[in-house]
Amino acid sequence: MRMGPPGGNDTPSTVVTSDKTGAWSTSIAPGTYVITAAANGFVPASTDKLVVAAAEHKDHIDLALASGGTLVSGNVTDVGGGPIAGVRITMRRGNMFARSAHNDEIVAMTGEDGTYKMTLADGDWNATATHDDYTHGTKSFRLAGTAMKVDFVLVPGATIRGQVVTRDGQPLAGAVVNTHAERRRFESFATATADADGKFTLKGLGTGAMSLSASGRGYASKSPTTITLGIGEQVDNVKIVVDHAFSISGTVVNKGTKQGIAGIRVGAFTMASGDSASADPTEADGTFEIVGVRPAAYLLFAMGEGVMPEMGKSVEVVAKNVTDVVVEMSTGVTLSGRVDPPVVASPPRERGRQDQPRQCDGGREGLRGLRR
Repeated sequence: MRMGPPGGNDTPSTVVTSDKTGAWSTSIAPGTYVITAAANGFVPASTDKLVVAAAEHKDHIDLALASGGTLVSGNVTDVGGGPIAGVRITMRRGNMFARSAHNDEIVAMTGEDGTYKMTLADGDWNATATHDDYTHGTKSFRLAGTAMKVDFVLVPGATIRGQVVTRDGQPLAGAVVNTHAERRRFESFATATADADGKFTLKGLGTGAMSLSASGRGYASKSPTTITLGIGEQVDNVKIVVDHAFSISGTVVNKGTKQGIAGIRVGAFTMASGDSASADPTEADGTFEIVGVRPAAYLLFAMGEGVMPEMGKSVEVVAKNVTDVVVEMSTGVTLSGRVDPPVVASPPRERGRQDQPRQCDGGREGLRGLRR
């Protein structure tokens, strides 16, 4: 069993193994979830969106699996050739450039020999291999009724340990630390939350120059802290200094009813410096708060399930918190239908152009259907 937030959130999902009778149970934080069940030899099945309130108990969340599916298996090894145990293999519908609207997300763990296997429905999938001690790997592929091997070779990741402090040297509890590697398009972001003493740990980082910034209630980095990392290197005692900053708060409402909308992600972006910040999903009444915002003119964006994305509302932060911002969102419209015959059509080929193997993870993949 796997449960996690719907809609492409990158927060790791919770994985539970059912007993011999098929029963399962777990404790989770309040929130909105999709629950997926998967087993080898069966097609995975998922629930609809499930809202869990504080102290609420939900029973009889049952899923029935139909036999079938296509086997996907593989090996996960270190660059030195040894197997890696405990790697989390996450399969999501769609490819790395275009996520599917489906909520399917299947998780498997590698054994002591570094192998894994799972059964999936045919279609496009994006596979991610993650481990705290390694940089993660990503591959996209298409299943079409034939068993497939999807292997990963992972590189030891670097680790940064440090502390977020205010300009006067006080630790900033709960600060969110973000990293960005300027020279890499993919796998270039990582995040961590500081503890009560402002201390944080970032693992599985790639090599090269890494920019670190932090933000929290009332504070944000004025400029990034840059660290250069080698393969598997550990860097300790990094200090990230933050200065006074502000917040943007308000409510997301339905454009027609003016009622608050829960579960919406609201963010802010400034063209002046390229800085961005975001809030936790909106509360039941639609309220949000973006903390750690420095003075600038911002554009707000809001996204969520069942509503049309909203972008472009302007907010200017000068010398105080901005409050009572109202973001109106329109209800989305769902279109559906059927194509006969039920086959996936290939995109038209450009005239005079011949098919070439697609580049994948730094090498040529000869496996048909594997693509980035």
